[in-house]
Amino acid sequence: TITYDHETLVKKILNDEIYQKQFINEFFWDELSLINEMIELLSKIFDEFKTSESEPYAFDEYAKHLKFLITIFTSIGNRKLHPIYFDFLSNELMKLSQYIGKNKGQSFSALDVWNSEKHKIDETLWNELVSYSKSNFWGKCLEQILVR
Repeated sequence: TITYDHETLVKKILNDEIYQKQFINEFFWDELSLINEMIELLSKIFDEFKTSESEPYAFDEYAKHLKFLITIFTSIGNRKLHPIYFDFLSNELMKLSQYIGKNKGQSFSALDVWNSEKHKIDETLWNELVSYSKSNFWGKCLEQILVR
C-alpha cells in the first residue's frame, strides 16, 4: 500500500479520473472515527477546485467540480449518509449551484454536466437535497437546479 501526504493525494484525485472514482468508491463513509480527517481531505479537494475556478473564464472548472460532487453522490447511492457528510456535501453543492446555468457569469458546461448526470443521484438522496435547499436561506439556486 502506498501512502500519500494530503497535497499529493489531492493532486492525484484531481488529475486521475480512474483513481478519483476508485478513491470515492473506497471512501470511508461509514467509518465514524475518520470523519474529521475525511472532511479535511474533501475540504482540500474542494479548495483546489475553488482556486482553479477563480481564474478568468474558468467555466469548465465548475463542470469538473460538479462532476466530482455528482460522482460522490452516485457512489453513495441509497446508503444512509452521516449527517456531517450530508451537510458538508450539500453545502458544497449549494455554493456551486449559483454558477450552474445559462445566465451571464454562469457555466454552461456545468449545466450540461448537471443535465446529463443528475438522474444518477438516488431518489432518496435527491429528496433530501431538495429539503436541504428549501430549508436553507441560501438554497434558492440549489432549489432551482433540483428539478427532474
